[in-house]
Amino acid sequence: MALMTHQHIRHLPVIDGRRLVGMISIGDFVRHLIDEQQFAIDQLENYVRGPRHDLPTCALTRRSPLPQTLATQLA
Repeated sequence: MALMTHQHIRHLPVIDGRRLVGMISIGDFVRHLIDEQQFAIDQLENYVRGPRHDLPTCALTRRSPLPQTLATQLA
């Protein structure tokens, strides 16, 4: 991803031996990183929460409701 960012490359070929099997974009990398980070966040939240699954999730995760103050401002 660093190569793609520094060289302003948006797509890279995926090669198996000498055969082109596809293309990968920087967006594909970003989506993969976000998914990995979300998985790590979920695992850490479950570890910290323990058996109490009724506690709210972190406000920064995609599964959490809006914080109460923001929800009242948007209502």
